Amino acid sequence: MMKKIYTSICLIAVSSLILSGCIKLKTLEVEPEAYKSFAKELSYYGIGLGESRKVVSDKLGKPDEAEDSRYLYSDEKLELQFDRSRIMTLMSSKDPGFKTKENIHVGDTKNKLIRKYEDFDFLEIATNQGAVVYFVHRDQNVFFYIGSDNKIKEIVLSDPELPIAEAMDFMTSFDLEPSLAELENEDIIKNSKPVALDLGLEENKEKLLSDEFMDYAKASLFPEAPVPIGMSEEDLIMNNGSPGLIDEEEDYKWYFYKKMKVFFGINEEDKVEQIKAYVKITKDELSSAYSLREEGNKVYIQLPEDYPVTAYVQFATEDTGYLYMKEK
Repeated sequence: MMKKIYTSICLIAVSSLILSGCIKLKTLEVEPEAYKSFAKELSYYGIGLGESRKVVSDKLGKPDEAEDSRYLYSDEKLELQFDRSRIMTLMSSKDPGFKTKENIHVGDTKNKLIRKYEDFDFLEIATNQGAVVYFVHRDQNVFFYIGSDNKIKEIVLSDPELPIAEAMDFMTSFDLEPSLAELENEDIIKNSKPVALDLGLEENKEKLLSDEFMDYAKASLFPEAPVPIGMSEEDLIMNNGSPGLIDEEEDYKWYFYKKMKVFFGINEEDKVEQIKAYVKITKDELSSAYSLREEGNKVYIQLPEDYPVTAYVQFATEDTGYLYMKEK
């Protein structure tokens, strides 16, 4: 069966210690105590997303170049975009002095960026002159242009309501291909690839073999994944944010959450029908912990009759497989 895998528009593995709370958009002036961001624009430039054009001019002075919706400050290596209400929605910096909260700046390597933010679900899309590494979040979208030397050339912060293509097209380090500029968010996501995706094979093995697995199974749960079978898709996203990856198969969807290292199967009634976890395990290791029953390449864990779920490992190789948990 042909399958398509694409990452969701909103990724949830953003550390709350780095990016939390709401950015105050549509205000005359950003309030420093309420402003939360991925980077240090407020302390470095004195402005943030959501500022009015008048406030920006008062703080930074007259721009070197100004169009209807765009300001350029040459010395600051800073470009800004404003919406029809004259509120700033995009910020681009090529200044090495401007840094993220983890002190990533122009001139750093892509590898350093990924190491610093190893828990982030970064996506990457190739351009005709390099690549854009980015993530999207309900509070702020962030884009890094990576040159052919594997170093950051430009950092863009964006109002999350703006189309991804518009934010990428705002970058001046490269020319966005017309074919990409016309794409909707979902299509750009589909054309992107995860920079790093840890499916948690070893971690899931430990959880499966742990003493707590049976207790969780009795509650229709997988260890450290507080999403029971039967939960609605709406509640899943409300409680955990949008998934970092969606594996779609005809009318059936698997939602993957990087922090939990688990897929949740969403049925046509928009409810969690199954839980799937990738595991690195052998039949001998599984049999050392549980009584088993084999049916073809499926090895069922013998759970008590009063348990609401069935659980089995479907082996892909001798030492890897997929643990499935389904409602009886």
